[in-house]
Amino acid sequence: MLLWNVLAIVAASASGLIAAVLGREKSKPTECTGHRRLFWLLISVSVLGLGASIALAVVENGEAGSAAATNQALLGQVTDLNVKLAPFLEAASALFPDAGTEEALQRLRQEIDTLEQRTGTLESRTHFRPVDPDIRAVVVERLRAALSELGARELGISVVCEGGSNLRLQVGVEVVEILKEAGYAARGPSTEMTFRTAPTSAVVIGCTQSCIGLANAVYGALRPLLKTPFAGKLQETEQEGCQLVLEVLGDPLFGTDGTVEFQ
Repeated sequence: MLLWNVLAIVAASASGLIAAVLGREKSKPTECTGHRRLFWLLISVSVLGLGASIALAVVENGEAGSAAATNQALLGQVTDLNVKLAPFLEAASALFPDAGTEEALQRLRQEIDTLEQRTGTLESRTHFRPVDPDIRAVVVERLRAALSELGARELGISVVCEGGSNLRLQVGVEVVEILKEAGYAARGPSTEMTFRTAPTSAVVIGCTQSCIGLANAVYGALRPLLKTPFAGKLQETEQEGCQLVLEVLGDPLFGTDGTVEFQ
């Protein structure tokens, strides 16, 4: 566009100059008119050629400047990309020292994808889900069968949850509901802060020596719901009847069927 504008201006100027010369020469004696017209015509053509050369030079300089600016911008983008890529290159080289750069980056990408999938799966499992009705029915039936261990003794069972987690409390609420449905005199859930940073077991059943059989039966009945090994805690003071204490200490993870595992 710049080239055509400059050429148009030059052409217009030359045309004007030629017209002026030709008009001026009409008033001159005829014997010199042809030569003078030719002379001025050559001058005008020279002016036109010079203008065209100038126009081309301007355009070429403009294009060169534009190309330089584009190259500079691209170099800046490459530099920025290298800065962002450097930590990944360092990590890939450290994790896969025997691989080439390209292979190491590909393997690092695979590792990142795997971690993202695991993170997404873990996130989906940290939301409470009620246990599937069929599994709940199995647990209730087993708990009722466990009452045969009680005989004529009275039974009391308390559910206690480690404080600081609403998910643990929700698990405790569901366990109490299931125990009551099975005919147990269940209480709770209550919460307590034990400040145990690393509990030996996610679920603990406390009982006296005389109630160990019932505690084991309750543990077995709850296993389809609470899919984790229980720990036993022996209470020293014998009480009338059987008094069990079920403690929920771990951080729960919920399956798609509502069953509970613990981190």
